[in-house]
Amino acid sequence: MNLVTIGSEEALKKLDQYKAQLALLADPRKVGTRDVNQIINQAKPVFYLNAGLHSTEMGSPEMLMELAYRLVTGNTEEIRKIRENIIVTINPVSEPDGRDKQVDWYYRYTKAKTSYDDGFRASPPYWGKYVFHDNNRDGIQVSQQLTKAIFAIYYDWHPTVMLDLHESVPLIYMSTGTGPYNDTVDPITIGEWQVMANHDVTALAAQGLPGAFTWAFYDGWHPGYALWIANNHNSIGRFYETFGNAGGNTFLRDLSEAKFAGDAVTSREWYRPDPATQQVYWSSRNNINYMEAGVLASLAYTADNGKVLLRNFYQKGLNNIRKGQQDKPRAFIIPAKQHDPAMAAFLVNQLRKQNIEVHRAAKGDNQSDYVVLLDQPYRNLAVTLLTKQNFPKEAKFPPYDDIAWTLGYLYGVEVRAEDSVKYTPATLSLLTKDVQYEGQIKGDGQAYVLSYKAQNRVLPALYWLRSENKQATAAVLEAKTVLEGTNDTLAAGSIVFRKLTPPQATKLAARFGLDLQATKTAPATRQHPVELPRVAIYHTWTDTQDEGWARYTFEQAGIPYTSISKDDLKKGGLRKRFDVILIPRTRGSASDFINEVDKKLGPMPYTKTAEFPSHGYPDATPDMTGGPGFAGLEQLKRFADTGGVLISLDNSSHILATAGIGRELQPVEAAGLFHPGSVVNVKVRQADHCVLYGFPEVFPIFRGNGPLLQVRKHQREMLLLQYGTKPLKDEEKYTGPILGMPAKKEGPAAKETPKKETPYVLSGMVRNEQTIIGQGAIFTVPVGTGRVVAFTFDPLHRYLNLHDAPLVWNILINWAYLKQQPLAHQ
Repeated sequence: MNLVTIGSEEALKKLDQYKAQLALLADPRKVGTRDVNQIINQAKPVFYLNAGLHSTEMGSPEMLMELAYRLVTGNTEEIRKIRENIIVTINPVSEPDGRDKQVDWYYRYTKAKTSYDDGFRASPPYWGKYVFHDNNRDGIQVSQQLTKAIFAIYYDWHPTVMLDLHESVPLIYMSTGTGPYNDTVDPITIGEWQVMANHDVTALAAQGLPGAFTWAFYDGWHPGYALWIANNHNSIGRFYETFGNAGGNTFLRDLSEAKFAGDAVTSREWYRPDPATQQVYWSSRNNINYMEAGVLASLAYTADNGKVLLRNFYQKGLNNIRKGQQDKPRAFIIPAKQHDPAMAAFLVNQLRKQNIEVHRAAKGDNQSDYVVLLDQPYRNLAVTLLTKQNFPKEAKFPPYDDIAWTLGYLYGVEVRAEDSVKYTPATLSLLTKDVQYEGQIKGDGQAYVLSYKAQNRVLPALYWLRSENKQATAAVLEAKTVLEGTNDTLAAGSIVFRKLTPPQATKLAARFGLDLQATKTAPATRQHPVELPRVAIYHTWTDTQDEGWARYTFEQAGIPYTSISKDDLKKGGLRKRFDVILIPRTRGSASDFINEVDKKLGPMPYTKTAEFPSHGYPDATPDMTGGPGFAGLEQLKRFADTGGVLISLDNSSHILATAGIGRELQPVEAAGLFHPGSVVNVKVRQADHCVLYGFPEVFPIFRGNGPLLQVRKHQREMLLLQYGTKPLKDEEKYTGPILGMPAKKEGPAAKETPKKETPYVLSGMVRNEQTIIGQGAIFTVPVGTGRVVAFTFDPLHRYLNLHDAPLVWNILINWAYLKQQPLAHQ
């Protein structure tokens, strides 16, 4: 990524020196006996400007070109002071692929618009290769290239302030958040948010620019936004929201219905001293003017207060170290022994992406354990990532995004918080590179057995094996058994590999982090062969967000798939091409799914042409309008009727049910349920069902707001997994008298020890949770000779809840058997 860097001639000649000084301030331990005041006096703040993250928000790249010119050539006192006192770095387009697509879209479709609210889509269906608006929800995963680029910039420069420029609300918002604020954000940062935002609003008021405000939008809770790398690492992460038209047109915009935190944007409030009028003519030039005025105000504040901000930066790192030394916990332990050691290594590597220091025990009783000592500059970030979140139920406003992200739960890894450090420095070694768990092989023999515990890398290993050795076979045990000659009990779902050469077995174990047992006598219990399916992932042309995350997850796992859309459904013949079709979460109703983009707007090609070269990727169509229609929906049902397996996630399950595919599934009205993204407990209803292989009776999953489904009581054999551990009301055992049955003579009542109640919410918050307890999380519904496996949550959410993904991998491993597996009656 090429940054624009602006400063005085002297500063530009000594950039490496200034970077080195900021790196010292970032880690107070490195300052040692040096005079911190001298370092601060010699250093310069770095102010990073980020633009073009969301591709329809087109004004910021345009504004930054003008701003750069003004900063370089301007001779006003304000601009000279900015040049002399700070270093400005500019990333003009952080999502360049999306910018190209959006510009082509504007000239292809929306330049002729005369009304902003005419119903015509303002955005192309794709921005990046995988994610759409969620490219600003990747700060924990660090999975997308633009996120990695921003992280690389931060670690190179350690910017004092990072300001991300967005467009969504009238007329300009300087972020402070409504709260609740993340518990681990240093109070200094929270104060800096307020001071800088109020300064900027005041500066715009002085210039006669109405409509600026500091509050009533966003919260300040979730640490996964792109620019939260600053807040997470002791700098200042801020953002603006201006009004945007998704192009260069001027429109009359009506603000009469616009409200935030309950207040109309036209009302005068303590946080909005000069509101906008009910209607405004708004242009790209207005957008640029507002953003540029705000950014110049923020740059001027930094230029005037640079030493204070640098001292705060140093102090926040020092506060982290002191809290790690004085507060509890003092350390996190990630034990070497895990049900999926490869995911423990993955967790360690994710922490290292955040520059959180991780040690490994080199010797002693706990050899190979991973240890996160908390006397380090990013102690607060380690705490927020590895402990549970407690979003307040009494919060006045709904959260802006997910409210839980506890990585131990999301990855299925045991993490222990320790109030005292039981390791001596001599036994610990600081990790300086990523780790990889290499599985081991025990025993001797011609067959290899994997004790299955829902490890994430099993399905990728099976696909890899098929490409490496066409003769090798794999079979899945259908019941628990003891492996002959050992004390090992193999759970249902365990896998037997045959005709696998010893070198291939060694390579498979090491590459995929799987521990294998070689045996001369393979288990004789019931088993079925693994038949790897031909998989399709479906997307609509109105919503590619979660389908993109699904594609990304499949590709990271090495699972082949074909991307399909309405054109494939209308063409038919799906069963000849595919065995499994995954329908990721997609927004809208069954009508939206069937009809997609209104046909009256067509034809609307999304194809690569000489005039519009960025279109047609990662998928293309001669016409985006029309959707699959009822004929396409019938082809989807025919796919299941003739032996295919449909997997639907979250809202897509509700869509299929209401459209008549899996008609046994009925929508559930859960009055008052509010379920923002949280980690909750679920309970297995059908032990040893292949969809649930490797999972215990009760385990955590991640669930957000979404519709619920249920089947009638006599069909509950279709219910595989439920929310919480208690039954539904209609399943509670009746203990009262029964008319016509003689009363039993009761002896003295035995005292029962009350069982400790298993909590539903593990991390996050759910209001009126009693309305979801007992409801269905996963159903399997026979359709013809095939199946619909319907999830009422998303096990592939943003490449975050990787512990849940094996529920999907189980379906792919066992898809052929799934259709024959009997449904146990309750």
